[in-house]
Amino acid sequence: TYRFVAPVNGYYLAVFEGHFTTQTDGAFIELLFKKNGGGHSTTYRHAGNTTNSGSNNVDIIYLPAGQYLECWVYQSSGSTHTFQNGQNTNWFSICRVG
Repeated sequence: TYRFVAPVNGYYLAVFEGHFTTQTDGAFIELLFKKNGGGHSTTYRHAGNTTNSGSNNVDIIYLPAGQYLECWVYQSSGSTHTFQNGQNTNWFSICRVG
């Protein structure tokens, strides 16, 4: 399902990074964590140029066992843009910290 499901109650350090191959100058990129389908935390970034535009979102999130976390990306250019390929440019990492 491309979701992280918490195996036990706890606080989790979640890190998400995403990059587009191209982006419209002046557009915004939003990286969003969704907890159980609802918005939780967001990072916005002004694209600033037309190549290799990206951002990251870092948060500590409490998840009871069985609840899930997803990563979503939006961009404001008004046209379709492609996410870069590769594990070094787009990734999600999570670990329980307490």
